[in-house]
Amino acid sequence: MLNKYSAEFKKPQWTSSQAGSTRSGETVLITGSTGRLGSHLLSQMLQNPEVVRVYALNRGAPGDASKVRERQVEAFRMWGLDESLLASKVSFHTADLTLPYFGLDEAAFVEMRGSVSAILHNAWRVDFNVSLPSFEPLIAGARKLLDFALESPVSGGPRVLFVSSISAILNYSAAGLVPETLDFGPELAVGLGYGESKWATEQLFGRAAKDTGLRTTAVRVGQLSGDTRVGGWNVKEWVPAIVRGSQLLGCVPEKDDTVAWVPVDIAASTLLEVLHSDERIVHLTSPRPVAWSAIFKPIATKLNVPLIPASEWLERLRADAARSESQSRGHESAHALIDFFEATFSEKEVLFGTEKVVKVSPSLRNMQPLGEADALKWLEFWEKLGFLPL
Repeated sequence: MLNKYSAEFKKPQWTSSQAGSTRSGETVLITGSTGRLGSHLLSQMLQNPEVVRVYALNRGAPGDASKVRERQVEAFRMWGLDESLLASKVSFHTADLTLPYFGLDEAAFVEMRGSVSAILHNAWRVDFNVSLPSFEPLIAGARKLLDFALESPVSGGPRVLFVSSISAILNYSAAGLVPETLDFGPELAVGLGYGESKWATEQLFGRAAKDTGLRTTAVRVGQLSGDTRVGGWNVKEWVPAIVRGSQLLGCVPEKDDTVAWVPVDIAASTLLEVLHSDERIVHLTSPRPVAWSAIFKPIATKLNVPLIPASEWLERLRADAARSESQSRGHESAHALIDFFEATFSEKEVLFGTEKVVKVSPSLRNMQPLGEADALKWLEFWEKLGFLPL
């Protein structure tokens, strides 16, 4: 599939002598702005005086841009972001990257192509239960986005960043830190369609850069925690599921492991800084990992329950799931993730190198280690949502 979509790149519409030129104002195209990370990216761009305009492309029926705006407003409210920022500089569009003109009006598409100087490709299908062919439309869309950039008349061509995932190298097993390089074969992603699709697309971006001079970057993003201000973290993710399940089981799992999560607002800042670097691939994980207990001990204290070995916790969860099959006690999310927890608790720990990314991202370089204050902020956020009674 990679060979299919990396064949015969278009000739760039700019000259190589322009590649180092700069612009007085940035016009950004972002895909996938209504999710948690996308919302933080959009919020930070709209607060940046150097960004003069943002085109936000999201999924939806053609012509439903007003509904996308409504979704964005709801997302900003959810994550405690300033919705008044949405009143200026940003225009919302429903788009399908596989369609001619992305499904937009031709005039709007041409106007966008003539002004966009940076592209953040953040939209992707998050589904760990389907195989690689199910992601082919997304890979095809990524190629169309690269073609869009190559056809740009903007001086030097747009910079293009792809939000990849550490699951692209899921099977890495060598000793030491995982290096920030594209020199990994598909075997490191095999077994998870989502990761395989991310691997194929980051390789696609790398080939486009090599063959055309387009300035591309792929960022392998790890686990993103709640933001540093209000602790906003989606309750449908696995960590909130562990916490809620632990409250109802009366115990918290303990692991001899480290946590390299990054607060989502710091992750957004990092991506925007990396966008303007010359790196082709970097990792977005914490440069200062902490022990699992640094996070989960204060959580256990707040819940007033003990820490127990993860294997024992998992056994209790399985038993509870069987017992609660007909009368759930409100933690179906933990029950649904039993297989995921089993894999996570048993797999060999892998730590990702961040040598390159910290050189180009002050936000990540200066990130403080996660600890009790962060954990308590997440708990408070979940309590306010009614997810975690405290």
